[in-house]
Amino acid sequence: MHRRANYVWDTGPQFTESLPSPHGDTLNLLFKHTIRFSARLRAWAKGSSPHDQQVAINGDEPMTREPISLTLPDVSAFARALKSDLGAEAVPHQTLLNAIARAGGYRNFQHLSAAQGGAAPIETPEGRAVTRALARFDEAGLMASWSTKRKVRQTCLWALWAQVPARTVFTERQISDLFDTMTTFRDPAQIRRSLIEDGLLTRTLDGSQYTRVEVTPDVTAREVIRAVNKRRTRANPTVTQ
Repeated sequence: MHRRANYVWDTGPQFTESLPSPHGDTLNLLFKHTIRFSARLRAWAKGSSPHDQQVAINGDEPMTREPISLTLPDVSAFARALKSDLGAEAVPHQTLLNAIARAGGYRNFQHLSAAQGGAAPIETPEGRAVTRALARFDEAGLMASWSTKRKVRQTCLWALWAQVPARTVFTERQISDLFDTMTTFRDPAQIRRSLIEDGLLTRTLDGSQYTRVEVTPDVTAREVIRAVNKRRTRANPTVTQ
């Protein structure tokens, strides 16, 4: 039965025992180079002599065991840099990623990635874009004017896209009639063209069939969709969001 390795990621001169196969060699090699690199930084930071620097790198003399914290903003970039430093001794990139993850207490790199998923920054809607888009809709949630500014227009179109039933094929007449129920200015041809240009609607070559493209709106578009649906429901409770 494999024994758990007893190691500390610091500037200590050596490990107390070897890591078990099949990953022991990779981890020992990784820790060896990491410790030497950390020791070199300590030596230079203290203004040591070239001799002391060489001692720190080669481990010819024992150094005080002093744990050093290491924060990695990008594990993949760190692995690539480490692989380049290892040269001929380097292992495949994925193997190195897994080794780094295990050194941090994770099963593998996939486990590390999943655990870090909750650390992503929370997205917030772009307030000014939401305000400008909603200004184009009346209190009943109907689009009342067509913006000449592309960004505003694109944000508005998400609210119309959201009202088109998913995975449903429409004829040109059917899709046009549907868009007429979403606006007050009645220009379905312009809406069809713009949605197609933005990749939110597809049509056959002969223009006889239209289908909504299933994509994920960004946080700003979702906020506009939510606000427009709220207005429509308030004006007509029978509207399905």
